[in-house]
Amino acid sequence: MEYTEETAKTIMELYNIPKQTIITWRNRSAIPNKYFEEGNVKFDVDTSKNISDADKYRLLQILESEHLNLSEFKSLSISKIADLKRGKSSITKNEFKAVKIELVNLKNKFELLVLAKSIPQKCKALKDLFKNPLLKPYSFAEGREHIYCIDVILNKDYEPNLLLLEQTVINCILFKQNLIL
Repeated sequence: MEYTEETAKTIMELYNIPKQTIITWRNRSAIPNKYFEEGNVKFDVDTSKNISDADKYRLLQILESEHLNLSEFKSLSISKIADLKRGKSSITKNEFKAVKIELVNLKNKFELLVLAKSIPQKCKALKDLFKNPLLKPYSFAEGREHIYCIDVILNKDYEPNLLLLEQTVINCILFKQNLIL
């Protein structure tokens, strides 16, 4: 393929290619075709498939939350997320769409909590919500008693302290509002 600075820079970041190799490509005015073959999933010539900076910034804000277990995302690896946070990687529209689907599914589980009217319904909704691997349930706690309340919700058959239960519900609803992409 014909050499361009933008393409060479993208390939260099994806494959950790030394600068000396890029200089060689520049002198030859060509980039080896092996980086553009059909089976190569790392590189796509169309760079317009990357998301906008505003979407990337918003996604990074959501991923910074202490309540999310980043290693459990199916659509993005933990190393990809770490590279995004450091600014060493970009995210394609397809990856963004997949992450958005995961976050919308999580948000829908929060909706069940909002719609629950009685204490047993709220306990059941919280239990279902906290069993989601994307969440760290104990991160919603604000002290020892609160941790015990979450433990009761997850592992016991009796109702927890009502004040602590309501505070847990409020914390969950506040977090749900931040999941909007």
